[in-house]
Amino acid sequence: MEITNNKIPATNNDNFSAGKNGNMQLDKMAFLKLLTQQLKSQDPLNPMDSTQFMSQLAELSMVEQTTNMAESMKNVEQLLTGLSAAVTMSASWQTAINMINKTVKFKDNSEALIVSVLKKDNGIVLKDEKGNEYELGNVVEVMQTR
Repeated sequence: MEITNNKIPATNNDNFSAGKNGNMQLDKMAFLKLLTQQLKSQDPLNPMDSTQFMSQLAELSMVEQTTNMAESMKNVEQLLTGLSAAVTMSASWQTAINMINKTVKFKDNSEALIVSVLKKDNGIVLKDEKGNEYELGNVVEVMQTR
């Protein structure tokens, strides 16, 4: 892009981002500022070639579409992460529910007859007939009822 009077408008650092290989890249606002400055600075007797102008507008459109696509991909990634967490939680719940009315052996070699399952801040908790609570992650073996 050519600036005829060698003046580039002041830009905010928010308009630049580091690319994959560390190069600085313009965002769409910086691109628009530069294009606007170019239009303001052009010689009225020798205006910018319309083909070049259209090319720059097409570039702006591509930058905007790429930015929107990247944002959409981030949203899809967040949705998939949430879905994965929900599926994992659902599977854990199913596993824990299947332990009700069964004797379970834990990492510390203790055993307990599980009578209920609870959701707590630290995850899924198994509760025995005496009211003791055990984390699902500490289960090493599930046996039939005593």
